[in-house]
Amino acid sequence: MLLTYLFADIRLPLGRKIPMIVLIWFALALIAVLAEIFHHSINNYLIYKGVFWHVLEQKNLYLQYATEYEDSNHYGPLFALLIAPFALLPNWAGVILWVLFNAWFLYYAIRQLPLTEKSIKVVFLISIIEFMTSSHNVQFNPMLTAWIILSYTLVKKEKDFWAVLFIVAGFYVKLYGIVGLLFFLFSKHK
Repeated sequence: MLLTYLFADIRLPLGRKIPMIVLIWFALALIAVLAEIFHHSINNYLIYKGVFWHVLEQKNLYLQYATEYEDSNHYGPLFALLIAPFALLPNWAGVILWVLFNAWFLYYAIRQLPLTEKSIKVVFLISIIEFMTSSHNVQFNPMLTAWIILSYTLVKKEKDFWAVLFIVAGFYVKLYGIVGLLFFLFSKHK
């Protein structure tokens, strides 16, 4: 019964339909980030914002900046470009838009998978718990996952240049992006 409800489509104004699981996907991301703002738990976002400002100020990205945030940065300088539009906003607006952008990017990547509509809904359902964990922690992981998925789907579509772009970006931002290189084993343009 619950799966039927989650896999049902909701009719929006102008006749557009959206799967209930997708509505839940974005609603949970918003709820997660609002909870973190309310509890003043946006340290990861503060680290990301610090990457942007430290690159501009030509400071060492990997030192401890205890007056700005707890923990240390593990992201490369390319990340400064990615976080820039969000870092320029007040923290509450930047962090909300950051989490929703991550949600959208992963949503987009999952939609690119060569699966049936029902299978795509299953992927959303299976990944929603981990996605919520990442959203609560205001992490970059959903976007990196999207980049890895896109590197696969782009190789499959024979758009190797764009696949490489996501792999290289993933590697330069966080080393895990290198995983996408495996998909070139299936490329027709080795």
